[in-house]
Amino acid sequence: MKMNKKASVEFLVNAVLTPCTHFNLQERSFDGGVFNASEELIESSLHEKGDFKNVPVYTKPVKRMHGTFIYAGLLQNSHFGHFLIESLSRLWPSHNLKIDGVVFISREQSETVAPFVDSVFKKLGLDNYQVCLESTEFESLIIPSQLAMEERGYVMGYPQIRNFFSKLVVEAKSFDKVYVSRSSLKRDEGGFLGEAILEKNLQNEGYHIVHPQNLTIDEQLKVYSNAQKIVFSDGSAFHLYVLVAKSTQDTFIVWRRNKMASFAFQYQSFVGKDLLGKPTQKGFFQVNSSYPVSRRKSVLDFCSLREQLIESDFISGLAWGNPEEQDLKREIDLLQIRNKTKYQYVEL
Repeated sequence: MKMNKKASVEFLVNAVLTPCTHFNLQERSFDGGVFNASEELIESSLHEKGDFKNVPVYTKPVKRMHGTFIYAGLLQNSHFGHFLIESLSRLWPSHNLKIDGVVFISREQSETVAPFVDSVFKKLGLDNYQVCLESTEFESLIIPSQLAMEERGYVMGYPQIRNFFSKLVVEAKSFDKVYVSRSSLKRDEGGFLGEAILEKNLQNEGYHIVHPQNLTIDEQLKVYSNAQKIVFSDGSAFHLYVLVAKSTQDTFIVWRRNKMASFAFQYQSFVGKDLLGKPTQKGFFQVNSSYPVSRRKSVLDFCSLREQLIESDFISGLAWGNPEEQDLKREIDLLQIRNKTKYQYVEL
């Protein structure tokens, strides 16, 4: 994995920031960006986001902001995981510069943000941030480089990024061994069958079970900062953990999907070692062929998972049970009743 981006800042006078007025899922594009006083696009303001293309369109400003602001890129203001990986990569110089605030363009074209946005920004000391919803001229605008994964746009562990996020670490006594579960999420969320059995197996090995959606950001950071061994069911919670992860911690992911390179690259960039855990997916249940991968209910090979956890020194394996076929059938039957839909099984 290469990390070739340079940490740089560009200072502009009388710059015009145009808002994101459309986020086109079909064309994979969104607008919004920064132009100089001559109405020329500032290339460094183009925001990387997966296979989406940032195509700003100049519009005449309708208001002017006095003071100095940092342009922080696209704010993902509704999805926790994507907020963490996509909206934090330009904030790194904010505590080293005298500024009047931070400004974003908004993925949802709304000033409304999910509560977790305020919680994370408060922990980072960013009390004065705002969303640009109309073309605005700034007396002074700073554009930091997006220290993120090439093309994907996921925040990466550059030294400046790690230093900035160090203030998220919570030093306190907590649980030594933790499993971060998805078993209590909404019933239409993705996951794998038999997670309750995995929880019991890990509890028998001394693990504390965490349901992050039931904890505050502070409580999650306390757990993530202090666990010595931490096992995740892959999902958004991992992206908060990685911001405070240390090389002295051991981390394992139980993959409900195929292994995602972006998780592994991001972890390696922050921690300096490889992420443990290989996919054990035998198949999955889905509503139809167009059903999102992120919402599938996977069936895992618990024997393989056990062997991996033993080999990686996460468990002894002496108190381990595998889900029976009738257990999985009962679980998917209940999901079909609750979701009022029929699931189809796809074997891999």
